[in-house]
Amino acid sequence: TGGKLYGYFLQLSTEGPTPKAIEKIRDFANVRHIYFVTYDSWPRAGFVRSRAASFADASYGIQGTKLVIYEYQ
Repeated sequence: TGGKLYGYFLQLSTEGPTPKAIEKIRDFANVRHIYFVTYDSWPRAGFVRSRAASFADASYGIQGTKLVIYEYQ
């Protein structure tokens, strides 16, 4: 991957999602739903996940893995 969308992912994975960032991605990609996947081994994973969960519409832990998916509608 690359380009602007990957830049958004890097921002979310290091700084954590914000409502403003999610809206920018939604507008850029022209989509209604956004899914953001996190992994336990990321630096600052706890911070990123707490920020992601603070306004997500739903979240899903994948059993047997260290992944959590956050959904924004």
